[in-house]
Amino acid sequence: MAEPTFNAFIYPPLGKNTIIPARSLVQNTVHFDAVFEVCSGGPISDDVQFEVILWWRPFAPGHSIVTMNGQVWRPSKFIMRKRQVDDFAFVTPGPPGSTRRLDAFELDVKLPLRPDCFLELREDVDRFMGIDFCLKYRFGDGPWLWNGRRTGGRDGRVVVQSVFPRAFVDVGRRYFRKEAITNFYNKPQVIKHDSKSVIFRITTDTNAATEQAGATMRLVTFSKVSQWMAISKIAAPWMGPQWSSSPVVDLEGRDTMMLLVQQDDGNHICIVVVSGQKSKFDPGKTVGTRYLFSDNAFPNEVFVRAFADGTAEVSEVEVLVYMGVGIDPITLVSDLMRFVGTDPQVQQNTAPDVVQQAKQDRFWTQGLSYCTWNGLGWDLSSEKIKNVLDGLASKGIKIANLVVDDNWQTLSGRSYGSAGTWSDFEANEKFPGGLKEMVRATKSSFPWIQNIGVWHALHGYWDGITPGSKLAQSYDTIQAEWMDNVNQVKKNLTFISPKDIGRFYMDFYKYLSESGITCVKTDVQSRIDELEHVAEKGPLYPAYQQALLKASEKYLEGRTIYCMSHIPRIIFPHLSSHMAASTSPNPPIMRTSDDFYPTNPDTHPYHIFSNSMNGLFLSSAYCLQDWDMFQTHDGGYSLLHAFGRALSGGPVFITDAPGQTDAHIINSLCAPTPRSAALHTISIDKRSHPRNPYHRFGEETIFEIEAATNDGLGKVVGIVNLCKMAVENLLPSETFLPQTRIPEEYRLFSYKHGFLATPRPGTLDYLLVHLQPNEWDIITALRFSICTAGVRSATVVGYTDKLLPSASLKKVRYDWEMAAQAVLVSCSVDFLGQLRIYTEGFEAKGVTVDISGTKVQQDYVSVEHAGGPNQQWVVVDLVKFWEEGDFWEKPEEVERWTAGKEEVEVMVRISW
Repeated sequence: MAEPTFNAFIYPPLGKNTIIPARSLVQNTVHFDAVFEVCSGGPISDDVQFEVILWWRPFAPGHSIVTMNGQVWRPSKFIMRKRQVDDFAFVTPGPPGSTRRLDAFELDVKLPLRPDCFLELREDVDRFMGIDFCLKYRFGDGPWLWNGRRTGGRDGRVVVQSVFPRAFVDVGRRYFRKEAITNFYNKPQVIKHDSKSVIFRITTDTNAATEQAGATMRLVTFSKVSQWMAISKIAAPWMGPQWSSSPVVDLEGRDTMMLLVQQDDGNHICIVVVSGQKSKFDPGKTVGTRYLFSDNAFPNEVFVRAFADGTAEVSEVEVLVYMGVGIDPITLVSDLMRFVGTDPQVQQNTAPDVVQQAKQDRFWTQGLSYCTWNGLGWDLSSEKIKNVLDGLASKGIKIANLVVDDNWQTLSGRSYGSAGTWSDFEANEKFPGGLKEMVRATKSSFPWIQNIGVWHALHGYWDGITPGSKLAQSYDTIQAEWMDNVNQVKKNLTFISPKDIGRFYMDFYKYLSESGITCVKTDVQSRIDELEHVAEKGPLYPAYQQALLKASEKYLEGRTIYCMSHIPRIIFPHLSSHMAASTSPNPPIMRTSDDFYPTNPDTHPYHIFSNSMNGLFLSSAYCLQDWDMFQTHDGGYSLLHAFGRALSGGPVFITDAPGQTDAHIINSLCAPTPRSAALHTISIDKRSHPRNPYHRFGEETIFEIEAATNDGLGKVVGIVNLCKMAVENLLPSETFLPQTRIPEEYRLFSYKHGFLATPRPGTLDYLLVHLQPNEWDIITALRFSICTAGVRSATVVGYTDKLLPSASLKKVRYDWEMAAQAVLVSCSVDFLGQLRIYTEGFEAKGVTVDISGTKVQQDYVSVEHAGGPNQQWVVVDLVKFWEEGDFWEKPEEVERWTAGKEEVEVMVRISW
């Protein structure tokens, strides 16, 4: 018989910092729950028990180790609590054919006083220390085992968060070096101040930046650092996360746009340096690029580097910094970035030229989209595009949008490897009849396709405009030197000049519009930033971005995808404040990470991680976040990418090879709408974010992505294992519940396991989760209704075959008709599927359904057993109803059923 195996779970967890507000401490103690699992191929004796010890040491801000009675580490023994699997909200199923036992333990640790508390009695100084801890345990008389850094992992840490003083502004100011403020900075301006955070706006003027190194100035010196993360440049076009649990902030020489630091006192500091804002001293001009950076010679000091690539005079290089200090890192970053976007200096406030007022096109970015890049490669033709669309249609997959990627153009010197120049607006010879004929033929064969777009570089093509070509002869051009780092050769690229780029874009997008093109993917937006001479960049940045914005809104209703555009001079003045200059209801789409690489398996987990982290920095930018295309036939990683796209809140682009699309994955993400048979992504309205922004990629803990469901109906949390080993975590049920509701009002629904137990106060209210590498799940908190008698309940779940079952629900309401012995459930849905309502505590004896006020036949309604006694699913098949009514082919019927909206009203009356 195989030896028994053990798994240890603890909350607060190992490997993370857990922050506990000082005011929430109960009798100055921290409560620990631990669960131990033993699995065996044979019986497990109840007489053999676990012995569990918490091994811990106190620490205080500025004190890495504090001794107590001469001891650094001290033991505290857990006591057994319960031994019942049913007491948990959820437990991942154990190995098949094995015997399993779970033992639960608890422990209260009384926090010691800080050694210096008698000297510091100000309101902002906490009297209690935090603790570092690990686990030591054994089963029966077996050997002692450890969990934590002694076995290659990380210890846990409980941090007591400082109480904010009334004079919290002073707390923020004290993080700045006095000499830095004196030498470089004006007095920080307080722009937000409440009990949760304070945000400062800081400006400065320095000596002229040099082209080689830029002007540098010390900004802040950190102390008492617990952990930090940053969003920094990882390549010319892209940004990515950095992270560390080191007490030293070391940005490793990378140019950084945002820095987030957790202090030992549990509070968080966020710093963002702005680029491209309007100059205070040179009206009508803009300042250049700014980055945060660090220097190993000055530990924990952060500097600002300023480059003279703006249009303002070089002798007056300005810096604009936003800094915030707060108790919640996610809220702090979001608030700070919102203030950046509304800063009068950042907003360009350029009124577009005569722009067509676009009607609300809410679903264009939600439509399932196909991009040709990975699926068809760079050797494109009209025939290849038709073949891949035929393959999709044969599987019942009706895409809403098609993006024709690189190599449709008339080019010179094209070779695979991102090289070549652009010669003419018209498509090349592999598109007989040009773009106009390709669009006509495509929409004739696939009438459900709503938008067809094309790829182009911001400056034309990878190597610019072809000298002497039709384009070069039609517009004024300039030469700019660029280093080709792939081939290690300098090139002189031909650009349309800033004074003529507006006319160029208007002509180009007018041509696209007349050809039937309705969206664009504008790529290689980093090329201007890569030019050798900074003086050449200044005039190009604003001219090109404004030309793109105006032409896109006039001819394409704002349907633009920004790619390779992680450039401060683009993000701050043109995306963070885009809404101020926009007249289109369609926000731009922005790629939030480096490319999807289908043949490199190691990149897939990091792709999910970096998109989520980068999205935090872009949380307040006026753009939809695009996690890039992916392939549904990509082995074990396709579902991982589908998981990420569902939670992103952005568009879904697939790029499968012809005939290889996995219809199951597509159907888990998408559904038709009342107005279109084309598939659209069922997504959340609000942007997701990492629950823990300090999560370190590859660490042996579960990565969590959180979002609110539509109309405030609940909450969605994605959990995923992005490391190379299996992980086990104990997750509190409250992790998955909205903070504004009491736990009894919600049920937890798992995409992979169905309903989990309803959270109940006073129980072992945890989810005990095992995840293999790249394994994931999505947990949705669903608000439910209980009748006054308290024995009957109903829950509108939505579409349980979708990754986000409740994301299509709007305005859910329950009316209990006790005299009539019935419950009336009403909701609106903007997607069509099998709508499922869970009932418990009664037998559904009769079901009637009204759609938009009209009673429908029983053919579209069914009742299914849901597992236990008096547990049932009431199912309304809206897709079948729509298909059999042939409503998509009858616009007047769609108007009747939707009352002119994008939704249909559904009322289900269930009697018992």
